[in-house]
Amino acid sequence: FERTAWASSMPCASTRCRSNAGRVSGGNSLQVSAERVSSSPKSPAARLAMGNIRNAITATAARHGGDLLRSGFSVSQVVHDYGDICQAITALAVEQQAPITVDEFHTLNRCLDTAIAEAVTEHARLTAHQRSAEEAERLGDAAHELRDNLNTALLSFHALKTGTVAINGSTG
Repeated sequence: FERTAWASSMPCASTRCRSNAGRVSGGNSLQVSAERVSSSPKSPAARLAMGNIRNAITATAARHGGDLLRSGFSVSQVVHDYGDICQAITALAVEQQAPITVDEFHTLNRCLDTAIAEAVTEHARLTAHQRSAEEAERLGDAAHELRDNLNTALLSFHALKTGTVAINGSTG
């Protein structure tokens, strides 16, 4: 995944996104209302919808974190990628003159925080797995070398023990 032109030219995302909250507050403009994505939904249907949204965010963010790792991104770049998403959303809202309420912005930040946590967790999990696989391969190579040297020592010992080769002979 390459960063888009707008993302790579933006300054630090985390502070600029949170600073936009005051500039873009206003009416009810996001498709998903604050009530539907609130942290404590009242009805069973709302709780189910919230769970589905969290599951979708979790799965997508984990996949994205893995994709970014495979593309060579660091953990820092993964986090900043989500800051760029926040900046793009708030910039688009300002450009479209579509105000975002404080509650909607808080919901956006909670969703992004969840996504960041999942993406970073997956990035770290895959990094640890990769390191573990590399360590296992390294240990396998070392065991192979040790087995070769041990086999040579056993063959030499057997030759000496059977008298095929003398200890002080021309080969010793």
